[in-house]
Amino acid sequence: MNANESSLEKLDRLMLRYRRQDIQRNQHYKALCERYHPLYQPFQSPANHHVIYVHQLTSIDILNDLIQQASETMFFTLDTQHQIETYPWAKNDIPSVIQIEFHSLNRTPLVLLIEVLFLTSKLTLRARSITREKKIQELSKQIFSSNKHIYTWGNPKKKLSSFYSYNLFTSHDLDQLYLHDLHEYFTQWYKIAYPHSTISRTRTKNQPYTLQTSIFLVFNEWLDTKMQYSLWNSGIDTNLKTYHRCFPSTMDKNYYRSIRNEIQYRQEMQIYAVNNCFAISKLMLHILQQWPLSSGKNIQISQVIHYKRKRTHRTPVKI
Repeated sequence: MNANESSLEKLDRLMLRYRRQDIQRNQHYKALCERYHPLYQPFQSPANHHVIYVHQLTSIDILNDLIQQASETMFFTLDTQHQIETYPWAKNDIPSVIQIEFHSLNRTPLVLLIEVLFLTSKLTLRARSITREKKIQELSKQIFSSNKHIYTWGNPKKKLSSFYSYNLFTSHDLDQLYLHDLHEYFTQWYKIAYPHSTISRTRTKNQPYTLQTSIFLVFNEWLDTKMQYSLWNSGIDTNLKTYHRCFPSTMDKNYYRSIRNEIQYRQEMQIYAVNNCFAISKLMLHILQQWPLSSGKNIQISQVIHYKRKRTHRTPVKI
């Protein structure tokens, strides 16, 4: 191991050693995009979206604006990130980030990144702000309030249950929501919307669709998953300045280069977290145009528009 190894380099090295299958899958989709461009393209979030971090440094004014916006919003897309070691045998699983997209027709797309490990200042020298902590809890109560709709990729309660200890919501709060597991709906919808797909006919319950595969199948887009096993407990927002803790404050060119690398690492983590939210939303909106979630399993095939891929003169690719 190189003492000057950056976090990105370390992630690449550990992934290559312990998560080679994940790397190969991600590189497979990337290669398809490069080989068959523009038929296949990288996934892109909306160009005009906003990202706001929620943690111990978030201003009271911003929190007040978010509370107001959350009170006016009924639909949210949610994802979570846990600190999971790259080593397959590691048992550490630390809830670290909650990503929440607000759905509003009249506002610019907004994604909150709640860094739950940095919601209070009790582990730092910074003075604790009780007012800010109460505002963050009020914001959470507005999002997880009765009759709101939450869309996730995977079981929503399972995703959120490990975050109970942060006092943002309770199991009772979740019981008051309309929780939608888009993965479950997608599995059913895809069989009907693409009845001739070999992927649909051969896949079993033991082979669940990943979000990455689903985005590729429906939109011909590659959702980059390189940062999946990043250090999610490290503090993504560069305003937290957690990257300074990684190195001794030696004033030389290596120190400043290392700082730039750590900032880049966190920027790529943000892109991954935000893209995941928008990917879920893109699938959700696409499915809802054809299959209202209230229809459930009783939907008739005749109610669904069958989308067929355009024929192209190319060799079939393996998904």
